[in-house]
Amino acid sequence: MTWKIHITKDQFDKIRSDKRLPFILRLGRVINSLLYSVEPLLNPAGDSPTKMRQNLNSFLFTYGVLHEALDFAEKLEKHLGGADSFLDGFCKLLNDEEGKKLRDGLLKSFPIKWSFNMTILQQAFSKT
Repeated sequence: MTWKIHITKDQFDKIRSDKRLPFILRLGRVINSLLYSVEPLLNPAGDSPTKMRQNLNSFLFTYGVLHEALDFAEKLEKHLGGADSFLDGFCKLLNDEEGKKLRDGLLKSFPIKWSFNMTILQQAFSKT
């Protein structure tokens, strides 16, 4: 699935100062990362050492992105909580019983530092 969003300079100038813009851009990055990382998990590459390594890397990357996405979704409520798209999407996900079990179980038991995490990576690069 490929998405492209185009806006004119005038449209961008209108939304540039909107405090919600950075959150919407980050949300787009999270969605893009999930779409990228989930593909190998849905279509396993096989059982050669290289393909098994790719599958494991995909799992670890997906775990990190999912962990960050769910944490970010909670923060998003403050800025986008009244939007229908939030109420119909993330709000349902955050309140879903199976989602809560996943977050409180596997996602909490597996240290985030073992997977790829955008926040940690950004912090590391911002110090250089």
